[in-house]
Amino acid sequence: MNPSTSREMIQTAYVVRDLQASMQEWMELLHAGPFYLLKGGFEVDKLYRGNTTSDTYTGAVGFRGDLIIELIQPVNDAPSIFREVLGSERSKLHHMHHLRGFTPQEYDAEIDMFAKRGFGLAYTARVPGMGRAAFVDTYRDQGFFVELMETPPAVFDALEMMRAAHADWDGSDPIRQFPAIFGR
Repeated sequence: MNPSTSREMIQTAYVVRDLQASMQEWMELLHAGPFYLLKGGFEVDKLYRGNTTSDTYTGAVGFRGDLIIELIQPVNDAPSIFREVLGSERSKLHHMHHLRGFTPQEYDAEIDMFAKRGFGLAYTARVPGMGRAAFVDTYRDQGFFVELMETPPAVFDALEMMRAAHADWDGSDPIRQFPAIFGR
């Protein structure tokens, strides 16, 4: 692994019907936060199960201890991995992300490793300013997707800032703007 991108973090992501209510619940019941809002749809070259898609979503990222919590609310009716698992439930575990600084070669090797075990890709995209992202379809066997991403150091810097904000958080300013890290 590239030493400049060797940091690792763990993220759990949930698909929700009401982002504001879900953030409030995580803050009140589980002491997560503050949350940072993320407007989705910034990805390009999006493929959902092999077909181009125009899905959009809004989301929020916060911490509970050292665990990254991501909440995702679909905002259009385009086919997507988020709509696929939402169903009739209020929120549902969607994916896990062993966030680490994959080089392009490591990213490809991880996808190959999952493919050799029979797990295909449900979604792929490019994120301007970051790189490629993929969701491996482990849902049937694991109950969630696995997210893989080429993750530059700037993403870890932003996440470290969010983690520090959580550690020092006094409950004020509970919903904040996501740092500009996506090259736009």
